[in-house]
Amino acid sequence: MSTSARSGIVRKLRRGFLFGFAPLIALSLAGYFYARGGRHIETENAYVKSEIITISANVDGQVTHVLVDDNQKVKAGQLLFQLDFRPFEIALAAADAQLKSARLKIEALRAQYRQGIEEIDVAKERIRYQELDHKRSQQLLEKGVGTHARFDASQH
Repeated sequence: MSTSARSGIVRKLRRGFLFGFAPLIALSLAGYFYARGGRHIETENAYVKSEIITISANVDGQVTHVLVDDNQKVKAGQLLFQLDFRPFEIALAAADAQLKSARLKIEALRAQYRQGIEEIDVAKERIRYQELDHKRSQQLLEKGVGTHARFDASQH
């Protein structure tokens, strides 16, 4: 076999290897490193216990004292932490002030209502008196004792 034929065969094998097997080997290596890479964290002493839970309060507030340590066992009803009570005291004082203000407004409205009832009673009494005065003026005018000016005034 001639040198040129042998170099042609070597060139074809080299080309076949580079275009066929080299990408296949490169993809295989890439897949291996991807599968074994940084997606999964491994450790020798990791464990998960279902007794470890996250806790939270029903109200917002700043935690002032933590009364338990990390991974400490706790019992039902045990105090775990304390919140800053000052914002709650301020909110309570504001609510009390609003309640007192509402009570004062109600009392003022009741007083206005009582005053209105009294004014109605006074007006009714005034109407009764003026009706009697008008009748009296009419009777006096019919008897000829009263004047038309007095009758007109009582009628008005």
